[in-house]
Amino acid sequence: MLSLPAILGISIGAAGFAAFSRKNKPWSTLKRICYFVAATIGILIVMLAVNFGLYYAELKS
Repeated sequence: MLSLPAILGISIGAAGFAAFSRKNKPWSTLKRICYFVAATIGILIVMLAVNFGLYYAELKS
């Protein structure tokens, strides 16, 4: 299981990489920022769900 700061850091880092590493995309800065926010929220939800699933599986066994 991961701690909440670790989940936040991984989510922000992965979203930042996905949003700002593509140099050939002709996206505006506003579109990249919106993509960054949406990707951060999406990754955060998935990672919290996985973390909760691991925690729940640990309780059951």
